[in-house]
Amino acid sequence: MKDEMKKASLLIVSLALLAGCGKPLSPKFAHGSNPKRKEIGLPVIEEDWVNYNRGNNRSEAAWRTSGANTDSPNHHSKKVLYESGQWEMEQDYYYSGKTGPSPDPDGGTQWEKVTVSYAFIPRSGYQKGWTCHYQSPTNWFEKVTIEEAEHILNSWGIKRLNY
Repeated sequence: MKDEMKKASLLIVSLALLAGCGKPLSPKFAHGSNPKRKEIGLPVIEEDWVNYNRGNNRSEAAWRTSGANTDSPNHHSKKVLYESGQWEMEQDYYYSGKTGPSPDPDGGTQWEKVTVSYAFIPRSGYQKGWTCHYQSPTNWFEKVTIEEAEHILNSWGIKRLNY
């Protein structure tokens, strides 16, 4: 009985290793997709950015920029969504460094930020193309145009594109 359990355990471990269990997935649509990003007008993923949701790379990748913080104006992060296996959407997050009380009934802090999304295919709540949101210390996700988003970012002293 003891030998059978050892063999079964060894088989399970072997199958898990063959299936890639324990090996983090590489993010899809990473640095190699930067030429397409430039063609569309999306910020590129720079070499010093960090993939910070490694356990979830099966359906999305989240990248933090080298200077990411919420205390000063900056391009903070990027999310690349590919749940279907296709490049579905990218979202870039920019923070002003300002905060205020959240309008959420549960309270908390709300950061002033702009989220610029580009959908390659329609997704829930997003049409194909650009969708941008501005969140100030006093409002909750106001929809703005790409031009308005760029104007807000410029007023913070940052640019939407990193090239």
